[in-house]
Amino acid sequence: MRLSDSLPTSEVLDGLAPVTRRTAVDQVADQLRAAVLNMGVGDGLPSEAKLAATFRVSRPVVREALGSLRATGLVASAVGKGWYVASNSIGTSLLLAGSYRSEDLTEVRLHLEVPSAGFAALRHKKSELDFLRRTLQTESSADNPVSAVRQDGRFHIGVARASGNPLLERIVEFIRSGLEEQSRALSTVRGRSERAVAEHWAILEAIGSRDARAAEDAMRAHLRAVSDAVCALAAPLTPQS
Repeated sequence: MRLSDSLPTSEVLDGLAPVTRRTAVDQVADQLRAAVLNMGVGDGLPSEAKLAATFRVSRPVVREALGSLRATGLVASAVGKGWYVASNSIGTSLLLAGSYRSEDLTEVRLHLEVPSAGFAALRHKKSELDFLRRTLQTESSADNPVSAVRQDGRFHIGVARASGNPLLERIVEFIRSGLEEQSRALSTVRGRSERAVAEHWAILEAIGSRDARAAEDAMRAHLRAVSDAVCALAAPLTPQS
């Protein structure tokens, strides 16, 4: 089934409304998520252009919102088919980079980034600490999810770089696509972006104090908070009976 790019005829999509800024991406994602949960698997969505006109937002906003739904496995896209419903239910797993679950990524990060933060506390150079501080200042003032997610990635790669082990840095860069997709999805959880910034500052403070144990603890707490946020993202997706 493919919905027309004229006015949506599905009763589910008839309820879509223009949005104001919460951010706009959050609101578009919320409305699309609610709609998709009441559609059939394989049902087509209107084009990005039509959705942008319906919501009265830009196409990049729509694309970002659809990306967060894709990360949860609710929608997918295909050449010649556009966006369609891939699932109308979801568990606590996010599919990352097309094939990895959020649990896979969290497990790897706990074994990779926790010791990396400890090494960074012991081995960092002043220039690396300055880079991390500038990155967090930019992340703190980011006015859109795309910028915030970009700075989030720069921070985690920067911590790995400060560990003094180039292999740790390369591995973090390697899993970057998964990190970005997860961050985009979590940006729709209200207040999560602000909490992530605060957690990053705690990590940086411990690294700057050259306290390896505190740095590891702060990174571990951050990754656990990310895992909890993934569960929080999935929880509202269960349709109400």
